[in-house]
Amino acid sequence: MAKNIGKKIGSIREAEGMSPEELSDRTGIDYQKLLDIESGRTIPSTAIVKKIVRALGIRLGTLLDGEENKGVAITRNSEILHSIESSSDGSAIAESMNLYPLASGKSDRQMEPFIVTLVADNDSSYISRHEGEEFLYVLDGKIKIKYGEDIYDLEQGDSIYFNSIVPHNIRCSQGAARFILVAYAPF
Repeated sequence: MAKNIGKKIGSIREAEGMSPEELSDRTGIDYQKLLDIESGRTIPSTAIVKKIVRALGIRLGTLLDGEENKGVAITRNSEILHSIESSSDGSAIAESMNLYPLASGKSDRQMEPFIVTLVADNDSSYISRHEGEEFLYVLDGKIKIKYGEDIYDLEQGDSIYFNSIVPHNIRCSQGAARFILVAYAPF
């Protein structure tokens, strides 16, 4: 599934009448790297995918959706094994985070639900900032969230809800952690 993301990006870009150069300019992603993503030679990190969907004016789920479904969407436990794995874009967080999309069959959803597996990293420099809101619920392990200037330690059973326009990052300081992430972006 992860290699299909690049092909979908290329198809959507072409359908929007946008050249690879224009998408590169809008996202700040190197032109050659963008071509490598579209060809499937490189699997984009979560951060890069977020830049691309913003530039294309689509939901993240549009890249993850397989079938049109406006009713209910059920994700079976056995299906969660098919993950979207992030590859390196120079930040340790991109190398250490796996997203397991939930409800990917529902085409008209307003939220993006995931199960996230995060492994400990030594680099806390990656900061995310985007329109919308996020909700996290820790299933296993411990995570540390830097939100603006504040730091929150969360463990199994804890949750946090925040405005994602505020600069933030999510880390696992030891071992691994799993959490449910529900993101909302108003576009």
